[in-house]
Amino acid sequence: MEACERLVCALFALNAADFTMIFGDLPPECRDWAYRILQLNGQQQSAQRQVMMEKEAISTNNNYKPCPPEVEKFEKVSVKASFSTYESARETTRSSEPQDYRKPTVHLAKNHVEQAAYIRNQMDLMRDFQKPERVNEAMANLHGMMCEGSFTLWNQFFDELLDEIYQILSTLSQSIRKKLAMRILQKMCTAQATKLFDSTEIAISKVLQCACTSEDNTMSVAAEDCLRILATHLPLPRIVQISRRILSQDDDDQRGVLILKMLTRMFQDIDVDELHMIVDDVAPCFVSAYDSTSSSVRKCAVFGLVALVQRVGMPRLETHLRKLNATKLNLIDLYVGRAKSSESGTSSN
Repeated sequence: MEACERLVCALFALNAADFTMIFGDLPPECRDWAYRILQLNGQQQSAQRQVMMEKEAISTNNNYKPCPPEVEKFEKVSVKASFSTYESARETTRSSEPQDYRKPTVHLAKNHVEQAAYIRNQMDLMRDFQKPERVNEAMANLHGMMCEGSFTLWNQFFDELLDEIYQILSTLSQSIRKKLAMRILQKMCTAQATKLFDSTEIAISKVLQCACTSEDNTMSVAAEDCLRILATHLPLPRIVQISRRILSQDDDDQRGVLILKMLTRMFQDIDVDELHMIVDDVAPCFVSAYDSTSSSVRKCAVFGLVALVQRVGMPRLETHLRKLNATKLNLIDLYVGRAKSSESGTSSN
């Protein structure tokens, strides 16, 4: 027996289990040679038993692959790097989340120097249309000042701020919060209505343009609220004149609907004496709109005529309503009756 064969038999006899596991790392030809040596030297049964054990171990650990020591170190570094990446991602997410634009500015009400510097800074940001988020933040800050009563330097900044609001309402950018610009315009109108008298038509036109060109379906609602404030605070003759011109010359149904709604809400807000003065000017507009091909325009016209009848009475409008056919008159009477029933039910409760 050669020395290598005796060595194989001796190692197998010393620890058959460990030696058989070593066979798994040998090439197939070497493993077969070792099994044959063991069989020839009286270790046949033990060898067969160990071969079966080896095959079972190999089949159950088929996916086992020994890992070098460096892998554990690499995995630890990888986990640490992943955690650092996760933390940095969290910080990035926090920084990218929208922050609350409103900042308390009550302390600026009596400090005109700091107030002027603050307003100037916000207005400079409002001009940067390339960065809509800054424009929105600046508008929110100024609107917050007006809500808190800390915007007191109207004489110094009104005209400049009004020009900025007009530019924002005219821009085609959908990222800038134009509804917020309308709320600022409302605050400016309620606080300093006389400063808007000379630009009444411009203000109404900008709001109409914004509502009709926006892709936001809720922009019309914001425009209605803004137009109502403008109509009840700006000179009534100018409002009527502008409305009549738009309704008679403009074929845009959306603009017509907004003007009709503005006048209808104005009928409900102004004094009855003032309303009597403008009935002959506005009633023909609603009667003409009642004949429109657009159902939305006709609907607004009916509601406007009903509001007029409720405020000034049917006899005052009789000369204008006689131009309508019986069906349209009956519809107006029906809505007026429903409105009276609703009012009586509310008062009884």
